[in-house]
Amino acid sequence: MQTDNALIVVDYQNSFIPENEWGTWELWVEGWWLLAPRINQLMQETRQKWGLVIATRDWHPQGHMSFASNYAWKNPFDTVWWDEVMNNVPEKVRIENSADFNLTDLQIEFWAKWNQVLWPDHCVQETAWADYHKDLDISQIDRHILKWYDPKTEMYSWFFGREDTLEWKTLTEILKEFWVKTVRVIGLATDYCVSSTAADAVRNGFHTIIDRSAIAWVAIKSPEDTIKYLEELREKQSVEFE
Repeated sequence: MQTDNALIVVDYQNSFIPENEWGTWELWVEGWWLLAPRINQLMQETRQKWGLVIATRDWHPQGHMSFASNYAWKNPFDTVWWDEVMNNVPEKVRIENSADFNLTDLQIEFWAKWNQVLWPDHCVQETAWADYHKDLDISQIDRHILKWYDPKTEMYSWFFGREDTLEWKTLTEILKEFWVKTVRVIGLATDYCVSSTAADAVRNGFHTIIDRSAIAWVAIKSPEDTIKYLEELREKQSVEFE
């Protein structure tokens, strides 16, 4: 199969839906309930044009380094930064026994001196929270990708992986396998995995477009703020939007 275009549906999963039969979740995305019909429509249109539909899902172990629950001195939506793990500040730093990483792992991960946002536990492997939301028409998906399953590293997209995950194909390899030139990115959430996936697509040589009719935010954004954010992404990362 060869195609010029692909649609990437990012993380339309139960953990980002505020309420369902399992209770209320802490990490919910504003406006999620509007997206499923539009995403299903875009998937169907893509396949009718002989395009490729790829869906990604977060697939975290319980001890993932992005979960606030694994840090004794942190809360959800706090940050951890390079100086903190290098200099052991504050003095009472303690990683919980539930963690599948250690201080050295954090020092390696934060080598570029970037801050890590800590999240509520979400999309934990082999739980209903990690499943696609029931309104998503998964019959339209050609390739399914699980990401963020390495507890020692943070990845908002699956264009780049670590050496210990080479048995998994990255998005770049899949897209090149099908001769894709143009990528459209939709899903959850605009300010994290969607924008990172789109920016990485550009870095890997693909013409990339975010469809703003099928995205939603962790942080609530007005239509005006959305346009401003996407314009900045276009200016800084060469990601188009429509």
